[in-house]
Amino acid sequence: MNVDATVDFANGWTGLGAIVRNSRREVILAGTWRCSFPDDVEFSEALAIFKGLKMARAVGLHLLVIESNSKNVIDLILGKIKSYKKVSWLVSEIQDMAVAGITYLNLFLESVMLLLTC
Repeated sequence: MNVDATVDFANGWTGLGAIVRNSRREVILAGTWRCSFPDDVEFSEALAIFKGLKMARAVGLHLLVIESNSKNVIDLILGKIKSYKKVSWLVSEIQDMAVAGITYLNLFLESVMLLLTC
């Protein structure tokens, strides 16, 4: 699942997106969301992951490689760094969705593999 967030600072909103492809690179699921900007770009990036995971879990997908261009958010999920900002509770929710732990994959983008709970 590839996720991303964009921020419109002038109008105070953030756009979130997630796309899931199968092993043949065919799109099997996609979603976009627009919300008011939470004053933290990392929170927006983590929110894209969270919403994408919820979407994937809702249709029965359980093993995902998540690709994000936000190294800090991936490092937060992996527990490599800590944050005392609002993003920390959202990262905790993402970690709780992983039933078998989280494995770091060194691909072209910062990535994390999650096995989701049912």
